[in-house]
Amino acid sequence: MPTVRGLVNTWSGNEDYSHGFIVIPVVIYLIYRKACKKQLQMQKVGLLTQLAGSFGIILCLILSIVGTLTGFHTLSNLSFVFGIVISLYFLLGSSFTKEFRWELAFLIFLIPVPAAIYARLTLPLQLLTSQMSSALLQFFNFPIYQSGNLLYLTSTTLQVVNACSGLRSIISILALAYILSLLSFNSSLCRTVLIFAAIPVAILVNILRIIVLALSSHFGSSIFFAGYGHTLLGMSLFVVSVAILLVIRRLISWAYIRE
Repeated sequence: MPTVRGLVNTWSGNEDYSHGFIVIPVVIYLIYRKACKKQLQMQKVGLLTQLAGSFGIILCLILSIVGTLTGFHTLSNLSFVFGIVISLYFLLGSSFTKEFRWELAFLIFLIPVPAAIYARLTLPLQLLTSQMSSALLQFFNFPIYQSGNLLYLTSTTLQVVNACSGLRSIISILALAYILSLLSFNSSLCRTVLIFAAIPVAILVNILRIIVLALSSHFGSSIFFAGYGHTLLGMSLFVVSVAILLVIRRLISWAYIRE
């Protein structure tokens, strides 16, 4: 199937979306965990549900073909995800898809961000990251000047390129926050708050990355720019992201219990 092959190529060829390989296994685990916890029973699927599911599957196939023929891959990708959900609706009924709607919604992380949206988000995030990093460093009297996505230091110039815009961090941390919200809360409100909190967390962590790189460059070291140092920095900041999300989860739990 061209759509699946295209998705697999994207996951394997673009590290921004390498998490795509684990999305379906994670969804299966979350559904299994919840089904065991609640001891849910399978219900008989009615004829009307099967007819509606059949129509939905046919529609998804049509959209997939249109997306493939027109080169509008986002349409094909969406039809693939909706096809999975509608197939489950056809086989297991509306009660299943309603009960596991949050778990099934995680399938959206299978789909790469459309190129047009990615391009529109990248530049504002580059500028925001550059401005905030520069402002924080200047607050501590660090000699730095910012112009657009360029950071001028005393001995060198740093450029906040597309890869450093923070969009990659937002995608991965959003996925992490989504899983954590399902494992932590039953309340839709609590889940939503934790998921959306991932966006400022990702931006903050990316600002910390730029600050570390600026300080490293200022003191004549390039250890964090490539190789093991760069990998270590990325892993360390990911741990920081997880720690912040856990703190936010605790705060949400505290506020929810206090109500």
